[in-house]
Amino acid sequence: MGTWQTVYEVMIADANRESDRGCALVLAANLDNRLQALLESFFIEQPKSKRNAIFKGNGCLSTFSSRIKIAFAVGLLGDDERHDLDIIRDIRNDFAHDESSIGFSTRSVRDRCNSMRLYQNMKSDRPEIDFSQDNSRSKFQITSVSLCLMLEDRAKGATEDRRLVPTSRSILPKIQSTSG
Repeated sequence: MGTWQTVYEVMIADANRESDRGCALVLAANLDNRLQALLESFFIEQPKSKRNAIFKGNGCLSTFSSRIKIAFAVGLLGDDERHDLDIIRDIRNDFAHDESSIGFSTRSVRDRCNSMRLYQNMKSDRPEIDFSQDNSRSKFQITSVSLCLMLEDRAKGATEDRRLVPTSRSILPKIQSTSG
């Protein structure tokens, strides 16, 4: 069995053992980490202290939301992926910040899970698979794990397109003389 299978089997097993709240938090954290890895593989190489200044603490890319927005803005995510990551982020926030007892059967969470585009695309692309038993939690898990795999694969490809530090030249453009 390959390493990626082991990692994802463990992640899925961990999520399955968790409460609804734990499942949402664990899978969203995995996606957040994979988004960071994707961006790091695309950005110029920098020392760890410089990367930490961007991705940790109060860094400009320290939040799940900012990572989604920038990854989409630089073309590392498609619109459906961005849409579903935003839904997962919203669900994660509901579970993390709502003091009441919510779950995947809560209407707002269920409606969000039903609007996940990648899940709907999978159903359309794979008519031979019976999705009729999937509930909101399984839709969330299927979409989250699919996105994790996609982000990990995309990070490998992003390394080939990694940004480079431009060569230093004069910072001022040459000015044409208008005097005669």
